[in-house]
Amino acid sequence: MCGVSAPCRMDKTKVFQALMATEKVLLSIAESSPQPPLEDMIMNNPLGHVSDRTAGLPMKLTFFVTPIDALHHPAFISAEKIGCLPQGLGVSGKVVFEKSLQLFNLSLDPNLFNRSNANFFPLTNQSSVRLPMTLMFQLSESIPVCGSVVDQLHQYLFGSTTIAEQNICQMTTAHINELIARKKKQTMQEQKDIGLESCYCVNLPEQRHYYYMPVNTTVPGSVDFHPKPLELGGFVSKVPFIHPGNIFNIITLLRKQLVYNTLVSSCIGISVKDIAFDTLPVEHVFNVSTSPPEVISVCIGDMKAKESNFTVEFYISDTQTRPTVRVKFANQVQNLPHLSQILARCFSIPITLRAAFKKPSLLCGAAGAFQLYRQEVFQFMERFKMGTSEKIEQDKSLLLNGSQKAVVPGIKRKWTE
Repeated sequence: MCGVSAPCRMDKTKVFQALMATEKVLLSIAESSPQPPLEDMIMNNPLGHVSDRTAGLPMKLTFFVTPIDALHHPAFISAEKIGCLPQGLGVSGKVVFEKSLQLFNLSLDPNLFNRSNANFFPLTNQSSVRLPMTLMFQLSESIPVCGSVVDQLHQYLFGSTTIAEQNICQMTTAHINELIARKKKQTMQEQKDIGLESCYCVNLPEQRHYYYMPVNTTVPGSVDFHPKPLELGGFVSKVPFIHPGNIFNIITLLRKQLVYNTLVSSCIGISVKDIAFDTLPVEHVFNVSTSPPEVISVCIGDMKAKESNFTVEFYISDTQTRPTVRVKFANQVQNLPHLSQILARCFSIPITLRAAFKKPSLLCGAAGAFQLYRQEVFQFMERFKMGTSEKIEQDKSLLLNGSQKAVVPGIKRKWTE
């Protein structure tokens, strides 16, 4: 039991009883919930997949797993048969206790959950104990979260966003996207730290995508959200709570944040500082703007452009763990169910966009506008390359005539021959 020291004066028996009662309540909720396939259970059940306490190890709640996670764990298929998850799969949490500066009423009743109406019985003096302790949902890994999610957690759990004694995390001065990029770079073992004003290269079969994340990451003209200031982020490794029912809200909010983090992380590849646009297909350069943790907007076109006339939005709702895709063009908005299905199977923006480029019909009613936009892009590229070729020939002639060194604007190389 985390945080209980030897000379502690409080009744350790009561603390252990409260911990056992909480685990029994959570197990009862899990047993009364539907039992879908393992991946659906993890992503959709209120508590995810619940592993009961065994051999002294605390109960584990696995509440988030991506299709990539499942592919990297061959034992996942066999786990569906035996009901036991392999170690290290997905994101999970366990319930422990920690000391607190405040007194809280903690349940001692293992039957606190009423299965008949799927609700909780009220706490009474006989079924609870008041201790300077708090339940803690300890996560298997630190999760980058944005400020709005932290505020919602405070509001759900303690009815206030300014309880100093129950800080869920220490907020940083970095934007949430930058924290996600740092964590992704650690897994890639890449030491570069370029920040948000950088471009990331993602290699795919037959395509190479470049994703530019500018500092201004609010969604311009979004359908459901007004532009709002940059959201700072922090790392959460544990979340305090005082009632077993609080776990539902904790998991719901953390799932939503993890879906957002996964989608943003899929756009982060090898960091690129300078890009010569004449060597790139413009249609594979994307400007990424976000409204965390709800919307990721990908504009197709010049990566320095702040707006685009063709934008694909990835929307994360409060009620569904599977994000949806919609497209904005010519002041219209259209949902894309086929691309949403592809996204649900991969949780990857580059893979989803690759499918759209390979098969524009997946864009439904926006396919015609997309094809027209691609034609305009190709015409622009032809004019650009033609103008660049003429400039290069002029610079070559200057060099041959002994003039000063010529540098072609927009191209990161010099003629030295």
